[in-house]
Amino acid sequence: MCFSTEASFGASAILATIGITTLSKVKSKKNYLFASIPLIFGAQQFSEGLIWLSFSNPNYFGYRQISTYYFLTFAQVLWPLIVPLCLLIIENRRAEKIILILLTIMGLTVATYHFFCLILYPVSVEIIKHHIYYKLDFSAKFRCFEKILYLTPILFSFFVPSERKMKLIGILIFFSFLTSIIFFKDNIISVWCFFAALVSIVVYSIINNQYIK
Repeated sequence: MCFSTEASFGASAILATIGITTLSKVKSKKNYLFASIPLIFGAQQFSEGLIWLSFSNPNYFGYRQISTYYFLTFAQVLWPLIVPLCLLIIENRRAEKIILILLTIMGLTVATYHFFCLILYPVSVEIIKHHIYYKLDFSAKFRCFEKILYLTPILFSFFVPSERKMKLIGILIFFSFLTSIIFFKDNIISVWCFFAALVSIVVYSIINNQYIK
């Protein structure tokens, strides 16, 4: 999270607690991946806490690079695949499953592309105006197409499932993304992931109230 060390670790602790509680409420094995979203976000926020520490405390400098790649692996590789896949596993209706299969394929495509980009291109992180900025030197040739492939499975997958409560998550993620673009354009990777982490708390409500079986 791009605001402070304390906020990153605080968000991580809260999400980890909610994540563990959410997983304890799961009644069906097919819901585990969906229920793990808050816990995964908690781990991701923890890595940003370490990045903040690496700038403020020389003793943590050695954690900067590995924490950066850890965060970006979640943000750029795992989320475009996990989001449509966990909803595909849950969904029972055939028409919705077909759409989610297509979104999962799209997510897998961009996840694979980002995975190799993280290996082949240099990655760095800076603190600019009290925000974390990730500098990704990925190929500019596919940048526009890449963004579409990345955003589509994350933004629209939650509007596909037959369970209406999923659409609430989709709406919240959309507005958090819009807020990030308007107010934090240069730090969108970090800020949007923070807002999305907060949104993932809704996952607990869905699991706890057994809206999905």
